[in-house]
This record gives sequence, structure tokens and C-alpha cells, in this order.
Amino acid sequence: MYAQKAKASDIKLNLDVSGSIDKAALDYDSIHECLANLISNAIDACRDDENGGSRIRVRVFEKQKIIHYEVVDDGCGMDNEVKKKVFTTFFTTKGLSGTGLGLLMTRKIIQEHGGRIKLESEPDKGTTFRILLPRKHLPKIVSVGSDDPE
Repeated sequence: MYAQKAKASDIKLNLDVSGSIDKAALDYDSIHECLANLISNAIDACRDDENGGSRIRVRVFEKQKIIHYEVVDDGCGMDNEVKKKVFTTFFTTKGLSGTGLGLLMTRKIIQEHGGRIKLESEPDKGTTFRILLPRKHLPKIVSVGSDDPE
């Protein structure tokens, strides 16, 4: 979805899916919305970075029954003041082109899935967003025609 946008800005966009991940009862559209928001923000952060030739890596893996999604960029990064505000209502660094609702909604969706979102960022070094979805908080998947509720 964002490959062309990244390429047009000379940003390398890589997907890394490590190992196999069993099916999970996730709201696909909502998780897609979260990842699309994080990738779009990463592209904007890389565009704002004056060094050029930036990279964004999207990683998906499962470790200790927790599904991990990571969006890592080497863009402009954020200082502590910005990091404190990114999940608040109507906060944006995009001027009139941003609503200030994207990361707030992303956090809300992740919390509704029983997960959490973490942020690491340093100015001029980039940003990492980690979505952690513990399987114990997700609904169990029941096979059609199965009498076993688990």
C-alpha cells in the first residue's frame, strides 16, 4: 500500500516476517489501520530527515505467545516533549495536514485487542513503534463444525 509512496521519496521499505505465526482472532481492518498509520508516519518522518536515503522496516513475529508488530524508521526521530504528547488528542507535528488522531486511535485499537503499543525514539536517530498482542488476551479461534469451545 505504501511501497510507491516510499519509493517516490527514496525510502527503502522492507517487510520482515520471522517464523510462522498461527492464526489469531484479530480485527484485520483495525490492525491494518494501525499499521498503515504507523508506516505513513514513518514515511513522513523520513521525508523530514535531511540525511536522505532512509529506511523503514516492518517486522512481524511471535515470541512467548505474544504477536509483535514493529515499525522501525531511521527518520528525524522525536524529542521527549513530542514523545509525551503523541498519544494525546489532536496532537500533530504535521501542521494542517494532520488531524492528531492517528496515534490516539492506534493506541485505542491495540488496547481493545488486549495489547499495548510502545514507543522508542531519539532525535536524528529514528523511531520504533512496537505493538504487542498477547494471545492470552485474544479470543480463541473455534473451527467451524467443532464441538470443542477451546
